[in-house]
Amino acid sequence: MQAVGFVLLVIGVMLVFAARRIVLAKVKLEKQDQEEMELLAQGGIIAVKVAGFIVSLVGLLFLIL
Repeated sequence: MQAVGFVLLVIGVMLVFAARRIVLAKVKLEKQDQEEMELLAQGGIIAVKVAGFIVSLVGLLFLIL
């Protein structure tokens, strides 16, 4: 259980810190369009961060058990 918890914790932390890169990975736009795209993608970035936080919590629970 501890190995699974550690893996989940690492994956969750990576999701939290790399959320912006994950959401905006394939976007190649001009500067003005990029700013608009970032505003539109804020919801997706928040969703990825929340998912990473939840995965981290599950991993931490597995580590504790």
